[in-house]
Amino acid sequence: MGQGYTFFGQCKGKTKAGTPCLHLSVFANGYCSQHGGDSTEFMQERLRELKAKTRRRLERWKRQLRQHGREV
Repeated sequence: MGQGYTFFGQCKGKTKAGTPCLHLSVFANGYCSQHGGDSTEFMQERLRELKAKTRRRLERWKRQLRQHGREV
């Protein structure tokens, strides 16, 4: 499961029609992922990890090209 989930209670958010949200899996702040739960923080952390991994791979690829006498 994701980070910060609690499985009791109902989301405190409202739908576009103004009715209460019916999601029951909410984060610690009382909201589901559609209404401002912790999902954005988790995704930002994951994006930073993926960017760092991509940078490492690019540097390794450039290093290998230089070793074989090719210009980058």
